[in-house]
Amino acid sequence: MASWRRKNSFRFWRKKAELGASLSSTDRVVTGPNGGAEIMVADSGIIKMSKNSDIEISSLMNPNGSDTNVQVNYGKIVTMVKKGQKTTEFTVSTPTALAGVRGTSFLTSVESPEGSKINCAKANCTVRFAVIEGTIAVSKKGESSEVILSKNRELRIEKNQKLTDKLIRSLQNDSLSEMKELIVLHKNETFEYGKLVEELKSSSEELKILSQSGSVEEVKAAFQKREADRNNADEITKTAKAVNETKYVQQDVQKEKLKLNPKETF
Repeated sequence: MASWRRKNSFRFWRKKAELGASLSSTDRVVTGPNGGAEIMVADSGIIKMSKNSDIEISSLMNPNGSDTNVQVNYGKIVTMVKKGQKTTEFTVSTPTALAGVRGTSFLTSVESPEGSKINCAKANCTVRFAVIEGTIAVSKKGESSEVILSKNRELRIEKNQKLTDKLIRSLQNDSLSEMKELIVLHKNETFEYGKLVEELKSSSEELKILSQSGSVEEVKAAFQKREADRNNADEITKTAKAVNETKYVQQDVQKEKLKLNPKETF
């Protein structure tokens, strides 16, 4: 079950979430112990909420595009943002850190060791970002530095911890398992939603692997194979380019031999 809360004047009223319901920029979405939600953000991306999660979404239009911010108060979400959104700024914020997003699929988790539904703005919660596609720029509130988190990497940070590259590590099994569970998108009669889902899936091999592979180990193996194939292809392209460049240089030297006047000295 999921519900959303809308601010009306100085009060909030709560309503059970319904298929196709529209959210305003002040709405807050909460899922229960057996709940979940799928939220379409304009035509730029989809947010998949896990159980026991609480988020707020705000979106502002500007002359050059739109700015969307997702505030994760607690719980887990997977964010899938469409590629090529040059005029769209997409940010995921937590009580501790925030991530700037563009053309990315990643998990955000905000959890307290004391259990779910804890006010993480006051408690020492652990924030986790895990990326399967693209990159995100992670920064900590109150600090100027940022860390770039690329695909197949994750980062965990606590409230009183300093943000550094040393926090980055390879994607862990628990993160992959949670993303695999959340990445399943349900059929929806809304045409725009279905169109966006198909567009996201068709443009991302990583999403296809997550939705089709069996166990977490099979997912990891498929990711590693894809990365190895891509590296091999890049190496072949690089070698071929170097060979061609050498060939052209040799041709130029043969065509235009340097002619010097014997009487001239240097």
